[in-house]
Amino acid sequence: IQSILELYSNKNFDGINIDFEYVGEPSTKTRDGFTFFVKNLKASCLRINSKCQIDIDVFADSAEKYRLWNLPALEPETSHFIVMAYDYYRKSSNQAGPVAPLTGKCKPGDQESKCLDQDINTHISQFSKILPSEKIILGIPFYGYEWQTADNTYLANTYPGTGSMASYSRIQSIFSDPKISSVSSQWSSTSLSPFLSYEKDNKTFLIQYENVESLAQKIKLVKSANLGGIGVWAIGYETPYIELWKPIQELSNP
Repeated sequence: IQSILELYSNKNFDGINIDFEYVGEPSTKTRDGFTFFVKNLKASCLRINSKCQIDIDVFADSAEKYRLWNLPALEPETSHFIVMAYDYYRKSSNQAGPVAPLTGKCKPGDQESKCLDQDINTHISQFSKILPSEKIILGIPFYGYEWQTADNTYLANTYPGTGSMASYSRIQSIFSDPKISSVSSQWSSTSLSPFLSYEKDNKTFLIQYENVESLAQKIKLVKSANLGGIGVWAIGYETPYIELWKPIQELSNP
């Protein structure tokens, strides 16, 4: 706490962001210890600056599962909770699924091969039952994941060890790469997000990512649910393309 506040004061920062990404289910001692840390950090910070703000990054399923973050206990000390609503599928996944699916969670009677285990709408609804909506920040990705896959279909099986992060600039470069063929860009009505496939060296690859249309859908959720705003992981992944900022500009419009 002392070292954090020294940096906070020396750099004249507006606030403090806490990003402890504890994997798995913590012990009660660890969970309570994190809450104790945040409460003491906030109290110490207020002695320096009466307007001190603390934000906490949380996994998207933290209102559903027993995670590090005791949301009701942390709420009085926290200005915003940044819901990291991405990495629903990741480079190690055995299926090429959407990184940040707004919709698509399986419902009774759905075919499991055509729906998803989780989606953002469900998770934000769960957070909204515990936290004030204005304290919820929706984290959105400026990236996707790329895999070698068994075929070019949505949720295609992936080859182990082939997954990698694909920045927005990487995705745009595919359309001008002479070594790549059979590029096909499609829209998933399941997750409300795009994906594309291509062929290279007689192998099939698939990328799940975000574009202007999918981000516009997420901005609609932010506005309709009266959330506190958005966070981006990570600014710079879109460079030199600026179109991803167009739907974000809508947040400032009534």
